[in-house]
Amino acid sequence: MGLSRAYDWLKANPKQTALVICCELCSLTFQKDDMSKSNVVGTALFADGIAATLLVGDASPYQKNVKIKKPKITYTNSFTEKDSEDVMGWNVTDQGLEVIFSKSIPHLVDTIWKEHVKDTLQKLDITSDEIDSYIAHPGGKKVLEAMCQSMQLSMDKLKFSYEVLRQHGNMSSATVFYVLKK
Repeated sequence: MGLSRAYDWLKANPKQTALVICCELCSLTFQKDDMSKSNVVGTALFADGIAATLLVGDASPYQKNVKIKKPKITYTNSFTEKDSEDVMGWNVTDQGLEVIFSKSIPHLVDTIWKEHVKDTLQKLDITSDEIDSYIAHPGGKKVLEAMCQSMQLSMDKLKFSYEVLRQHGNMSSATVFYVLKK
């Protein structure tokens, strides 16, 4: 969503640049005296991570300095499911941050995410077969498997997501930039 907002801003300000920074300090949710399943699993699954991406406007004087092959954002959209606060997030308590994550995330991939992707592909008049690789957040092995299954994708279409998950784990939002770099 941060890339989408930066893209929108650069469309209105094409001579500018935008730096999107993701800094995730998931270890702040660790509470040493909390032996709840949520705390133990959250601590095991989520890692600290930081990444940044520079976006350069189409009329920016810095366009001439970009010498590497770069992805170009051509379209964005987002969807937020109503009343989904209990799926993923944090509770702020007197003891600190408590992680919230639902076991239903792989199921939500097969419903909400699948429909959102299909609608987007339809709007762009392209098929999934025309996409070489998805830049997908590797929320976990089960999430990636659900993405492959729900859209009938080969694992190769998510190979960079699998690779980043294997090498770095889930670093929340920063993880997407690692996939983008690959």
